Amino acid sequence: MSKLSFQQINLINGISENYAFLQKSYTEWASEFSTHEDVIRNLDGQKIKVDGIQKQSKFNLHSYHWNGVTIPIIKKRAAHNLLDIKQQFDSLFDISKKEEQRTVWHSLFFIHPVRHELYYFDGHYPSGYAARLSKLLRSHRMGLKAAKKYLVDKSIAATEDAFIKACGTVAFKHLLLHPTTSLWQFPEAELSMLIPTLAIGSGDLSQKETITANLLSQRGSLQFDHWLTYAPCAINEGPIFTSKSANPLACFDNIAELLSAKNVSQLKLRQCLQDNYNINELTK
Repeated sequence: MSKLSFQQINLINGISENYAFLQKSYTEWASEFSTHEDVIRNLDGQKIKVDGIQKQSKFNLHSYHWNGVTIPIIKKRAAHNLLDIKQQFDSLFDISKKEEQRTVWHSLFFIHPVRHELYYFDGHYPSGYAARLSKLLRSHRMGLKAAKKYLVDKSIAATEDAFIKACGTVAFKHLLLHPTTSLWQFPEAELSMLIPTLAIGSGDLSQKETITANLLSQRGSLQFDHWLTYAPCAINEGPIFTSKSANPLACFDNIAELLSAKNVSQLKLRQCLQDNYNINELTK
């Protein structure tokens, strides 16, 4: 991963610290309740939509079951910190040159939600990282299959289409910026010509699928709200990461090496993270 300036690292560190505060704010709210009914009454009182939140077999506010209310909760409880993060987020892109943008994406997604996914690696990637990556890139509602169908149906130029841009942002950025794919580099190509003829395979990604996914990722644009709301479970499940150094990305290269192994060890990933962060688990 290319190097960032001292100013960029400071902004990323500020985002990381504020993100930890968002997690703590949710945790403080969650600590007030012991039953599903109490939570629903509280949410109703705050006029937070609770449609579709069924009662859990085992009550646990630190789970993806509550993703739908997580962002509204922190918007009410940590509005000032959210504003700080947005300002830091916007400033980071303002001072970054075009050739640094990809590294900035790496950094932001490493904070949210990649660290969460790495800590609970076995749950997020039960069949291994490569298999999960391939499946999502192909089958996500804004993945390769969706992009191909849309372009074939609409017969429009990818360079001008908002859906293709959204595919790059939502379906690809968070995956391609995972440490194992952070060094992918491919030449430019015309997506409107490439995608309609793409053969969607199975198993590991083909070279053409990989190139297409990477090119799509470069068409996306990272917006603060998209980044924050992508995986609310990283907030409500935790863990809370507090960097032990001034650089919250210090372990990035080591993580990439661990993820390159044929059989990825959650234990080794956690040890690497623990060497660089103070970690507070929230799930029970």
